[in-house]
Amino acid sequence: MKRFRGYLFITVTILFPPASAVSNVLVISSYDVEYEWSQQLLAGVREVFDEADVPYYVEYLDTKYADSPEYLEAFARTIHVKYQESSISLIIAFGDNALAFALDIRSMFPETVPVVFNGINDFSPEMLEGVPMVTGVIDEADESTVLKTALKLHPETEHIVIVHDQTESSLADARRIRRSVEQDFPDYSFIYLTDMSFTELAAAVQNLPPSSIIFYRLFIKDSKGAVKGYSESLAHISGRGVPVYQGTDIGIGNTGSAGGYVLSPKVQGRETALLALEVIDRGTIEPGEYRYIRSLHHRYDYQVLSSFSVPVSKVPEDAVLVNTPDPLPHSVRITLYLMTIILLMLVALVITLVTLFSRQKRDAEIIARNERMVRLILEISPFPLWIYDLQGILMLSNRQAEHLFSLPMEEGSDFFAVLESQGLKENAALFQTMDNELLEKEKTMTWPARSVSAARGMNRIVLVSKALLDAGGTRAVITACADITEERRAAEQLQQSEKMKAIGLLAGGIAHDFNNQLTVIHGYSDMLDELNDHDELQPFIEQVKHGVSVSMDLTRQLLSYAREEEIILMPLSVVKLLKDTEKQVRASMNKGITIQRIAPKDGTDIKVSGDAVLLQNALLNLALNARDAMDTGGVLTLQVETAEIRPEHPEIGVFGDIPPGTYGRISVTDTGSGIPEKVKASIFDPFFSTKPEGKGTGLGLSAVAGTVSQHGGYITLKSAPGEGSTFSIYLPLL
Repeated sequence: MKRFRGYLFITVTILFPPASAVSNVLVISSYDVEYEWSQQLLAGVREVFDEADVPYYVEYLDTKYADSPEYLEAFARTIHVKYQESSISLIIAFGDNALAFALDIRSMFPETVPVVFNGINDFSPEMLEGVPMVTGVIDEADESTVLKTALKLHPETEHIVIVHDQTESSLADARRIRRSVEQDFPDYSFIYLTDMSFTELAAAVQNLPPSSIIFYRLFIKDSKGAVKGYSESLAHISGRGVPVYQGTDIGIGNTGSAGGYVLSPKVQGRETALLALEVIDRGTIEPGEYRYIRSLHHRYDYQVLSSFSVPVSKVPEDAVLVNTPDPLPHSVRITLYLMTIILLMLVALVITLVTLFSRQKRDAEIIARNERMVRLILEISPFPLWIYDLQGILMLSNRQAEHLFSLPMEEGSDFFAVLESQGLKENAALFQTMDNELLEKEKTMTWPARSVSAARGMNRIVLVSKALLDAGGTRAVITACADITEERRAAEQLQQSEKMKAIGLLAGGIAHDFNNQLTVIHGYSDMLDELNDHDELQPFIEQVKHGVSVSMDLTRQLLSYAREEEIILMPLSVVKLLKDTEKQVRASMNKGITIQRIAPKDGTDIKVSGDAVLLQNALLNLALNARDAMDTGGVLTLQVETAEIRPEHPEIGVFGDIPPGTYGRISVTDTGSGIPEKVKASIFDPFFSTKPEGKGTGLGLSAVAGTVSQHGGYITLKSAPGEGSTFSIYLPLL
């Protein structure tokens, strides 16, 4: 730059005559407006000058792109044209090129205009010896401290890599490092990456030894003339497996640099502007009057250090950390912020409105908290719950309540009107009756279990409990329902199973003893038949033998029910079994009864393991019962098919739920009078019969149940008065 100064001095002196004096400041930056260092310097200047109301102009030399004598001469002409009518009272120069340019053009102004500089590389007072009215802020980057701290954070380091370009400022930095900094670290190998393209630089960084650290000085203009901003250049070499440290705070936190002991260009700009104000105020500059600023503080990127497994405890205590993790989760922070705001509001309200409003505030918070608590209790309760006022207007309910009746219950709706509108008038009347009783007795009440209409047309057995509630001056009713349908059904099934087991044991014991006596009678009757010589006694002997035969058949049924009769299980076709059984059934039916047999249309056979004789007897018993139920005629349907029981669609058997799976199902359906509900629970009991005396033993259905159980199967019954009956036997498939 010095080679142009004399030339410019002569040119400017001839071309630009002096102008009149007006108090303005001209700021000249060596670099372009997009250069982050320039932006930060100007930000510091603006803070001071805007506050002091000092007018100023800013010009950028852009010497990273061009610095020829012709370019600088043309730029000087531009300065003259722009500011010939303005009195420039002081020039601020940022960078070596700007300082040289400012000293060359200040002859265009009426007097020797003072110059205040900053950002001079490798500055020494001898550089300006004999040059009047010049002072400046000299920044002294502490490279040794940057490297000492970096080596402490990475004790495994063997190589220190210096990254700089071939610009004048970068070369000056490199000379200073070679001259002084290398002497402070004699045990380390220094590697200089310079005079290459950005692509070559990235590749060189990628191939550095793993025990390296990078000290980034400046690499803005590469060997091919490409220029990148400070942060863009810094990000170009970061994130490639080697930690990057620096001496300025630009880019720390968003470029991948680890940080360093840094200078702040904004602080430099502010200090330069403050010194300029002093010079304007005094109107003179003493020779050798310079101001020095050094690195300010340690500044590091927490996330980058963490990526290199550097613990935060090793960072200097006064260091500024950026990109630190949030100490608290976002939701907790929001809660704390809200709590702080509320606390401050409460303090202010206590001071201004004394205790009354604070008490109201506290009461409101308690109410809100209690309301949240009630809502939470309602939602987690396994029981349907409603809260409504004495007029039936719903205040609160839970999801279980909506599920029970399959009705949406919105706050503010009429609870009883909603029930009635959906065809649940009996439920509405029941709850109103209970409410009246509750109001009369004024205490918490629980009613005995009863059946109510529920969702999907089903009846459920519920225990209803109610209590009165004072809700802020409004009396309300809390209603809770405990659905005990499944528990009641399970208890009844268990009771029925235990009863049948006890009866089975009794029946088996009686059958054994009775069968022994019948065997004796049968033997003696055969002997009488052989020894009898009197024809008139023969009819009596035949009657005895017939009675013994009937009685022995009765004992077989008892033993079958008690599951003590030995059976032989063999593979058999259910379709063939039903076909063979139909022949026996037709022989036993009345003329007014039509028999139809239904089998799979595709001819699919259904195989089970069983005793054909016992199963035929069971089906014949069911068919005979169906016949007796159709006194005036009807239709008897015998059907065989496969049936799949799914967990989501359970099938309830006579003696318990049928486990999920695929079964062979044999159904016997009649169109007779049906079975009353109160009779269903007893029809499988031994000796229970609805037929007139002498018309049956009451062992037919109990024997059927015993046979099905011996085959590991299940039986269901669907019947209603006037709608006929369907008995279905489920047998496991082979």
